[in-house]
Amino acid sequence: MSCRDENPNADLSDIVKILESREEAFPENGDVRCEYPILTFKNRHFHGICQFLFLGVLRRKLLFEKALENFSRSGKPKRKLMACSLLACAEIFEAQDENKRAKSAHSWVEYSKKHCSKSESGFLNAFLRKFPEICESIRKDLKSAFFAALEEKKGASEKFAELSSIYYSHPKFLVEKWIKNFGAEKTLEILRANSVPSGVYFRYSPTKEALKILKENSDLFSSTEFEDFWLLKSGNWKKAEKILTSKLAYIQDPSTSFAPKLLSPKSGESVLDLCSAPGGKSRMIADLILKDSHLKKPEGTLVACDFGEGRIRILNENLSGIDFLNVSVLNFDLRLGAKKFLEFLKEKKLPEQFDKVLLDAPCSNSGVLGRRPDARYRLSHLDFLNRSELQGKLLDTAAEFVKIGGTLVYSTCSIEPEENEIVARKFLEKNKCFELVEEKKIFPSENSDGAGMAAFLRKR
Repeated sequence: MSCRDENPNADLSDIVKILESREEAFPENGDVRCEYPILTFKNRHFHGICQFLFLGVLRRKLLFEKALENFSRSGKPKRKLMACSLLACAEIFEAQDENKRAKSAHSWVEYSKKHCSKSESGFLNAFLRKFPEICESIRKDLKSAFFAALEEKKGASEKFAELSSIYYSHPKFLVEKWIKNFGAEKTLEILRANSVPSGVYFRYSPTKEALKILKENSDLFSSTEFEDFWLLKSGNWKKAEKILTSKLAYIQDPSTSFAPKLLSPKSGESVLDLCSAPGGKSRMIADLILKDSHLKKPEGTLVACDFGEGRIRILNENLSGIDFLNVSVLNFDLRLGAKKFLEFLKEKKLPEQFDKVLLDAPCSNSGVLGRRPDARYRLSHLDFLNRSELQGKLLDTAAEFVKIGGTLVYSTCSIEPEENEIVARKFLEKNKCFELVEEKKIFPSENSDGAGMAAFLRKR
């Protein structure tokens, strides 16, 4: 039985345990690619390395397991050796030259000598020597299958889906789905983009104070193709942390800006942001309103709504920096329907209809699998069917709160047609008082996550 037939996240707890014990192995001046940690260790530098390796395993887990499967004659290694092997593969795969690969291999073999049996250590040593060769063989086969798929040769798409699923560690059904919907070339672009470690992007507040601080610290950041977005240069988190955690900046992917810009909120308008946690889009809506007021005290109301104490706590924290606009945060389950939500708004003495409404609906997250590589292993065929039904119901509810002449924007961080275009078409069939103004799909790239969105105008 292939090791990929089991729970794909089964070894992750072992990986974390090993990372906890390896702090002494990473020098203070090591090459850290990711500066915004998700793991909890005391040393900030160690945080970055742990995250880099942990996410490196997730991004190529199926490839590393396939390499082990191709090499081993005695089945899947035991848990601790498996975890060591995956981490070693992640470090070697990202190494820039042969010397670094050799040092990484030596480090993990030495670790295994202390924590695994002699035979296991010998296995790891032999495997890591062959690992680059095995990966290169799979890559060459994938390249051949890709060109055959472009030429539409018999069975080529199936072979391309199988090999790219392994090499880029995505569920095979999802790769097959993308090939069918977008073609082999676009699918390969998506897979490659999802394999690149995410940088730390942030947006700054459109104020003179924020611009002044950015100019004073310009050596820490790089400008980007996205308006008001900057990229933290590698190795500068400690120096930039104070700025990035202040109200003058907000860490978020540039893709989160597309829906608020499509909504185009103005000073003096009432805006409802539904499913708004963690708050990045709400913050951008507020800043767009501030910009429209020419940085003077803007008028209008922003209501941000989500459901669940944890999500509301994060939402309140992230919106606490907005001190120039009337902002209300609501804890309400939108699945209860429009009637219940209307009663809730009346109880809170808030507007019953709004000039602008944004619904950033729960989705499969298929557009953010680069930033959230763990999500790809949880996806199944049913996710797209189940979520599209909920998305349609939420969109119908959101539509009830749009003023005549107002704008409704529906967005997801999915790139799937059944979560975007098809939901929009079904909505228009049932809601004749709306018309489609604009529809967008953003595919994942090295500089941005993917997203889908549609803007509707209420005619009457």
